[in-house]
Parts: sequence; C-alpha cells; structure tokens
Amino acid sequence: CGGPEDIIEDGRTGYLIDAFDPEQYAARLIELLGRRGQGDFDRETCRSSVQRFSAGRIAPELAGLYAAALQSTP
Repeated sequence: CGGPEDIIEDGRTGYLIDAFDPEQYAARLIELLGRRGQGDFDRETCRSSVQRFSAGRIAPELAGLYAAALQSTP
C-alpha cells in the first residue's frame, strides 16, 4: 500500500503483513505475544529507523518539494 514498505524493515524493525489478511495478522500477533519481553528488535536499529522518518526530517523535505513544484508552475 506504499509507505510501510519504505519505513519498516520486515523482521528487523517490525513486521509487514499482507493487507486484508486477518489470519496472517492474528498469527503475527500471537507470535509476538508469545515472545513478549525477549527484545526481538535491536533498539538502536529501531531508533535509527524512526529518526529517518521523523516529522523534523520529513517536513523540510516535503516543504522543499512543494516549493519546487510551485516554482515550475507557469
């Protein structure tokens, strides 16, 4: 669906599941609940991923794209 695939590294910073697949979603939740507290994801890897997509970083890039688009309008 776009977006999550760019942000989440499947199995490294989270999990991606097929859209509209409740069985896969339920299976992943059951798996995660069974491993709760085992520290599946490296904190630094997850923190780095979050920082790449923070509002403070994305907003200026998006504003720059909008400004460039407006300048090229006749």
